[in-house]
Amino acid sequence: MVETYTRLGYQHCCLLSPEETARMDPSCADFCESHSVVVEGVRCWKRGSHALLRPGGCLNTHVFIPQVIAYLTKKMGVYVNARG
Repeated sequence: MVETYTRLGYQHCCLLSPEETARMDPSCADFCESHSVVVEGVRCWKRGSHALLRPGGCLNTHVFIPQVIAYLTKKMGVYVNARG
């Protein structure tokens, strides 16, 4: 997962431990507790469970905005006000 996101441009991806995940987002505490086990005093993810930090970084508006406008125009058409 980390390699895939790194190739996509997310340069600061990393896997988080259950403790790190719960500390960053307390609403995940129940998930972390039920999807991890304590091994020798350290909480570890159960098989198949992970948490990945994928910081979004900055938005390239020069690329993004024209793409959003093109998408909305395609989906919604062109708006014409009362004055034409």
